[in-house]
Amino acid sequence: MEDKNGLLWLATAENGVISYNQKAVKTTVYKKIGDDGNSINDNLVLSLLEDKSGLIWCGTWQGGVNIFDPRKQLMEHYYYSSSEQGSLINNTVWGISKSRTNKPWIATSGGICSFDPNTHKFTKLEYTEFDPNTPAEQTIIQSVLEDIDGQIWLGSNGSGVFRYNPLTKKYRHYRYKDEPGFITNDFSGLSGNTVTELLLCKNEDLWIIPTGGGLNLFQRNQDKFKYFLNDENDAESISSNSISTIIESKEGEIWVATTNAGLNLLNPITGKCKRFKHDPENPNSLSDNKLTSLHIDNLGILWIGTKSGLCCYIEGEEKFVSFTEKDGLPNNNIRSIENDDAGNLWLSTNKGICVFNPATRKVKSYDVNDGVQSNEFKVNSSFKANDGYIYFGGVKGMNRFNPRLLSDNPNPPNLVITGFSVLNKPYMLKEDILITKEIKLSYKDYFFSFDFAGLEYTNSAKNKYKYILEGFNEEWINIGTTRSLTFTNLDPGEYTLRIQACNNDGVWSSNSEGIRITITPPFWKTKWFFASCILIIIFCIYSYIKFREKKLTKEKVVLENKVEIRTKELKEEKIKVEEAHKEITDSIHYAKRIQRALLASDILLKKNLPEYFVLYKPKDIVSGDFYWAYKVDANNMSENVKQVRATSVKFLIAAGDCTGHGVPGAFMSLLNISKLSETVNEKKIIGPDLILDHVRGEIIKALNPEGAEVESKDGMDCVLCAFDFNTMELEFAAANNPLWLIRNNELIEYKPDKIPVGIYHGELKPFSLQTIHLLKNDIVYLFTDGYADQFGGEKGKKFKYQQLKELLLSNAHLSMQEQKKVLDDTIEKWKGNLEQVDDILIIGIKI
Repeated sequence: MEDKNGLLWLATAENGVISYNQKAVKTTVYKKIGDDGNSINDNLVLSLLEDKSGLIWCGTWQGGVNIFDPRKQLMEHYYYSSSEQGSLINNTVWGISKSRTNKPWIATSGGICSFDPNTHKFTKLEYTEFDPNTPAEQTIIQSVLEDIDGQIWLGSNGSGVFRYNPLTKKYRHYRYKDEPGFITNDFSGLSGNTVTELLLCKNEDLWIIPTGGGLNLFQRNQDKFKYFLNDENDAESISSNSISTIIESKEGEIWVATTNAGLNLLNPITGKCKRFKHDPENPNSLSDNKLTSLHIDNLGILWIGTKSGLCCYIEGEEKFVSFTEKDGLPNNNIRSIENDDAGNLWLSTNKGICVFNPATRKVKSYDVNDGVQSNEFKVNSSFKANDGYIYFGGVKGMNRFNPRLLSDNPNPPNLVITGFSVLNKPYMLKEDILITKEIKLSYKDYFFSFDFAGLEYTNSAKNKYKYILEGFNEEWINIGTTRSLTFTNLDPGEYTLRIQACNNDGVWSSNSEGIRITITPPFWKTKWFFASCILIIIFCIYSYIKFREKKLTKEKVVLENKVEIRTKELKEEKIKVEEAHKEITDSIHYAKRIQRALLASDILLKKNLPEYFVLYKPKDIVSGDFYWAYKVDANNMSENVKQVRATSVKFLIAAGDCTGHGVPGAFMSLLNISKLSETVNEKKIIGPDLILDHVRGEIIKALNPEGAEVESKDGMDCVLCAFDFNTMELEFAAANNPLWLIRNNELIEYKPDKIPVGIYHGELKPFSLQTIHLLKNDIVYLFTDGYADQFGGEKGKKFKYQQLKELLLSNAHLSMQEQKKVLDDTIEKWKGNLEQVDDILIIGIKI
């Protein structure tokens, strides 16, 4: 059979399949190889077929059908085989480096070998017997390097470094400097025995990385080592002794990647380092302090492999740009980095190999299904040869490929629907599901599924799918590699299901014709059922309306008679209520006149106060708040009073707040006014504290006579002042309400006794007398709680005392009548459309 590329394929009876390249005159045999699952499984081949994707199908005698993808040969996989001479000597490949013969050196757990790209054979570097400096047979070699003299340097796991001279076939062995038998101060030994990395710089310096031993620089002329170690007291030393890899910059400095402390730029001459670390607060910092690999691309840009993704260092701006799985990388653990001639970066990760285009930031991944040795690769086990081939080493051998020859698969899958089930059971259709274009289901079939497949076998595990159910979805839904769809509880109606598939390289099939799905509704959701129901409802409504019309006509006559009688009765009742209301209102207005008559008159206040205002705003017609004033002459008082407190002429004024408001509050205010007048006129008591003590006793007697079953708690809050304008003294006593004094633009608050003038369940202590020496222009304020407790403003909150203080202070320079207007306008604006909650009383007196 001749394929589309001109290769001849031959089926044999004993030797599997043979391909013959007529142009190159080259024959390749594909036979069963032991337990290798990637080889053909029967050497007796009966038939061959090439499909449209270029896959070769092989029909065998006892091995069934085998599929061979010629493109996978481009991702060459080399591994150890005990039955194949010249195979890789060990599957664990730790390092790969160039040689002067263009046969790369391969460091493995089984020693060192070279690879011939022409014969695809491996040749092991044999150790010299009876030479104490020769590596032991079981020594694991983790790094290899050929220097300018052609000598081979081998970094081992636990045995230091070996230098091999191919001409003399002799080894030189360098070990840990503190190992028994070594002089600790002559620097002839290494700083560690496990060597993971070797680097030869342009100036022929040889750098060695011993695990946990910092950096070692081999000084050829002295055959000694110079150490670069972390010093906790030196911020310019390398940031950690645990180093993963190093690389030479274009200026000859050394980039040092650590396993846990970020990145360093080392000046080999001065030994000073510039450190770069991850900063969680800085998105432009290094993405992780755990570094795995370094690479400088064709443009001189530094790329850093970390355990949290790939980083690019922007040198002029000293910032880092990060790329992770969110950007398409198959895995964030970057093991090694190489670049091809086109500028693409090839990354080995813990999930295979990927190619990253720095310009477009597109990523394409390769895994074991593409011929990759395994998903696990070794750190810095990679190499790019002069011929453009790239090598990567891992735990199951080595991969080699030429990026220019790797091409995308252009063949989209042919999608077919392979199965249909309803309620988890196969569903019988009129035609096979492969050719069915329309499916009709009942609403009872509320759970149904489709199975499908994309017929493209290059790497079928990577075939992906998306679908849209027209009539239900508005956009295509990507379902990855899932090859089944399930729909539940769809509403009755018509839908069209379309499914697309893409191959392993993301090439999508064209839109399918789709399958029409019709779900019939239950009879109670059909159009005829709805129409019938509407007709029945209309008939019932019409019949009911007619019935109600007849009934309402009869009831209307009866109701009209009743309404006429009731209307007459209501008119009579209304007249009685209006007369009663008028009597009550007239009584309250009369009470208002009585209460107003008992309040301190303007004549009395104007005659005895230099300048004042009284803002008095009852909540109802009558008020529980009151103000009382009295002028006393001590000469008219009893001798007992004179002896108690010497005085001349005093003017008494009080602001009281009785329990309740409206009529109950007015009754209490009348009682308290009468008791105040009685105490001063008849009892001849003029001290504010003594007046309140006496009035309290009288109120308790009046409201709670001896033997009363229910104890009345009525009383009043009050501030009572006695002004002596000759001596400029103010004596006052306060029950619950404070007294405020503004002097020199400062408001002074005098605290009250926290007891009312009335019943109090605590100890009935005498009221305190407080004395203030007045100065000219002092302003004294007496008030009740109505102003501060008024709700209003934008949020409907209380005005509060603090805001009242600020209002008084800001307007203290105004005349007393202007202050009254400001207070009145302010509270009206604050109240807005809200109801007044309490009686308001504020008295201001300017000295």
